[in-house]
This record gives sequence, structure tokens and C-alpha cells, in this order.
Amino acid sequence: AGDYTLSGATGSVTITPLAVTLTGSRVYNGTTTADSPILSVTNAISGDNVDVASGSATLAGKDVASETITSFAGLTLGSNTAGDYTLTGATGSVTITPAALSIDAVTDTKVYDGTTSSSRTPTFQVVGLGPNTLYDGDTFTTLAQAFASKNVLGMGGSTLVVSDTINDGDGGADYSVTTETATGTITPATLTASITNDPTKSYDGTTSARLALNNFSISGLARGESFTVTQPTGTYNSPNVASATTVTASLAAGDLTA
Repeated sequence: AGDYTLSGATGSVTITPLAVTLTGSRVYNGTTTADSPILSVTNAISGDNVDVASGSATLAGKDVASETITSFAGLTLGSNTAGDYTLTGATGSVTITPAALSIDAVTDTKVYDGTTSSSRTPTFQVVGLGPNTLYDGDTFTTLAQAFASKNVLGMGGSTLVVSDTINDGDGGADYSVTTETATGTITPATLTASITNDPTKSYDGTTSARLALNNFSISGLARGESFTVTQPTGTYNSPNVASATTVTASLAAGDLTA
């Protein structure tokens, strides 16, 4: 080094463009594309104003996550300092957030059948899409509604609740789901009582018939349910011997417990 001096030295330094680091955030849309409006340069030198002017980036995946940028399509940089920056060797990632999905139960009316099943299907809406539409390739594995209670609760007294399972390749995490209940009605089922054995009695001048508990069969009960008759009564069509050919049974309130 003693054989050289910096006195009168000359030379130059080549400054090469800085490869940008890109970042962005968007809502899930079922694609691996991130368009220029959401991309920004994060490693620009203080005071430089560098932005992404046009084009798009391709991401490593489509699902909710921090997805790495893998390639660019027509991407260009803007601003008056863009010449100091380059997309060659650029890196970055885009954060994909869940799409908002609302599912609404719809009102339903049915006759009591001992179950909470509903024959109606809920409606749904993804923000930015048409009614009852998910992003391409996504489906509902389950989309149903049911009554919260199987019992008769009066007109409009029942509540319908939603159940759902989304097949989006990400365990449903690509959607942020909110559900709304609906009111419904379960009306009482009609039971039919039949006399199965002929009741008999000695003449007493009246038309009253005392029916044994084994005189009855009941149809119309929900599956798995049973009934108990306390003491039903009946009426002969005539008080006279031989003229009485039919018996009409009556069940008062409280005679039947189901």
C-alpha cells in the first residue's frame, strides 16, 4: 500500500437498481391473482415515492394465509424514482383475509312429527357476489336448517337454526360466516282413535258406555312415541237391547297423555 496514494485518485461506482419487496392484502376470491392496486413497495429508501403502477402478481396459493408472490404479469413500477428500483429479483407476499359470508334461515311450517327437521334450505350471500353463490370451485358439503325444538310452540313460536360445512380446500377458513335464525311454526299432529273391541253391558236404560282401556288403538303418533288412555267414555246409539249397534267414543282433555 505504501507504493500507492489516494492523492489525485479517480474512479466511479456503478449504482444498480434496488430489487423491490412487495406486500399487500386482499379478501379471498378463490384465485391466486393479486392485482396492482393492492401491491405496495415496502423497502423503498426514505423519501422515495415508488408504487406499483399496473399489472398483477401470482401467488403460491389461493387460501387465507400470507401467500408468497411467485411471479409477475405485466407488473410495472411508477413514480419519478422508479428507475432506481427494479422488479428483477423482487420478493414479497400478500395476506389473504376471509370473505364475508352470511347464511340466513328461512321460515318454515310443518305438522309435528317428533323431529326437528325442516324441509327448507337457507339462503346465503358472499359480499361481492350474487345471491346463493360461492367463489368458483367452492361448494357446501352441508347447508341445512332445523327447528331448535321439536315441540309445538305456537304460531311463529319456533326458531330455525342453520348448520353448514364449506368445501373450499381450506377447511372452511376462506370464509367468515355469520348466521341468522328465522321463526317458524310447528302445528299439532292429528291422532285418530279407533275402537278395537266391542263394548257390552247389561241393559240400564241409558246410552252410556264404559270403555275398557284395551278397546282403543291410536294412529298418527310420531315414531317412537306412545300414549296412555286414562278412562275414555262412549255413547251407544240407543239405550235398548239389540237396537244398540254402534258406540261413539269420546276422549276429553286429559284423557290422552302422549
